[in-house]
Amino acid sequence: MAFLVNINESLHAIEDAQLSGVETQVLAAVHAGYAFVDFPGRSDQLVRILITLATTIRVERIQLPEATSDDEEDIGDLTFIDLDMV
Repeated sequence: MAFLVNINESLHAIEDAQLSGVETQVLAAVHAGYAFVDFPGRSDQLVRILITLATTIRVERIQLPEATSDDEEDIGDLTFIDLDMV
């Protein structure tokens, strides 16, 4: 299982084991009024996001696609299309 974290309309997929650490960092940032929080990115890269008192965060459990021998390197890749309604 994985979690989809939506921060001000920016989506980040993180593994179940990483959620507790991210939540702890987010709560500390909110208590401080603001702080950068490290989110696990693709290929072991971190994404730093500024969390403030005005930041909207939503955490949703998602099911990642099962791996096959042909697409093992694509595990965890999510594709999102952002359509702005005018």
